[in-house]
Parts: sequence; C-alpha cells; structure tokens
Amino acid sequence: MTMQKKPTREQRRWRTYLRIISCFCLALLLLLAAFQSIWVFGGSASSIMLQVGLQRTRVQSIAKDVLVLQYRPVATHPQAVSELQSALPRFEKTQAGLQNGDTSLQLPTNVPGDIAPLVANTQPDYTAIDGALRQILAHIKEPIDPIEAAIILEHEHGYALAINQVSTAWQQRIDSAFLHIFWIESGMVGANSIVAIIVYFYVSRNIIPKIPPQEAVPDDVS
Repeated sequence: MTMQKKPTREQRRWRTYLRIISCFCLALLLLLAAFQSIWVFGGSASSIMLQVGLQRTRVQSIAKDVLVLQYRPVATHPQAVSELQSALPRFEKTQAGLQNGDTSLQLPTNVPGDIAPLVANTQPDYTAIDGALRQILAHIKEPIDPIEAAIILEHEHGYALAINQVSTAWQQRIDSAFLHIFWIESGMVGANSIVAIIVYFYVSRNIIPKIPPQEAVPDDVS
C-alpha cells in the first residue's frame, strides 16, 4: 500500500493563503448581492416613480370629472361620479404613503430629508382638494356645489406642479443612488478579477512548474 507524502511547509502555507483569498472573494460576492437587494428592501425605484406619476394623473382626472359634473349633460354624470369615488381613496392613500411610507405601495418608510419638505409643500393644495371632493361626493344627489368645484379647480394646478417637483427630486435621488451603487459594484468586480488574475499567474508560474512529471508507463511488449 503506497503511503501518501505529507504536504511540505510551503504547500501548507500556500493552501492557507488560497483559503483566505477564497473567503475574501466570497465576501465580496456576498456584498455585491447585498447591494443588489438595496431597492428590494428599501423601496422599489419603479414603484416610487409610478405612485408619484399616478398622483399627478389622479388630480388631473379629478378636475376633469368635476368639470363634467358642472357643464356636461346629466347622462354623463354617473360615470364621472364613479371615477371620483374610485379615485378619492387611492388619492388619499398614496398621499399618506408619500409622507410616511406604505409597504403595500412599495413606498419607503424613511422619507429622505430632501424629499420630505417637497411632499409637505403639496399638502395645502391636497387638503383643499380632498376636503372639497369629500363634500361633493357627500351631496352627490344635489347639484354640484360651485364653491367646492372652484376650490378643486383652483388647487389642481398647484398640486400638479408641487407633485412634479417631488417626482423630479425622487428621480435625481434614484439616479444618484444607482450611480454610486454602480461604482461600488464595479470596484468589487474589479477587485475579484484582480485577485483571480494574481492567483492564476502565481499558480501557473510557481506551483505548476514544481509539480514533478508523472513517470511514463512503458507499452506492453507483445
């Protein structure tokens, strides 16, 4: 039975180095995966922009339906009322989510310090629109109150402008965050590549040449 040779001190040392290098590369890969999951746990970028965009569309739709109730034939009123009744709870839920976060809408619970004041700027117009719309829907069987309608039409443009500023600020923040993450991930990939290249050249230049060639097995002589 052939006895296996014990590894030399140098071989044991380099095995330890290779284990350390392997752990280092694995740690970089885990960090890379962690950076990839940032927006999954912190709030989806696409969901944020979607909800802000929907809020701008909703307030324009609310103003349109109010004009329908004011000036269009009575036959068109049921559709406008149905749209207003559907839009109001979504309008309120999204506004609250933009201020305080909402996991069901994938809006972040920690609103950034540069975004929060912009959301707060939308609140006066939002409060006026929300209150007037509630009054209109509470007395829907009566002719629409021209004062409440005027309040909605007066504040619709201001809200749309303010929520557009929120959209622009979020877009800039998201673009900046993704750029930083891109450079960090690129650095990790580069570090892994450099380590792999160093290991390859060391193995090919220092370890492989020291491996003794196998003894040739003579052919069977017939």
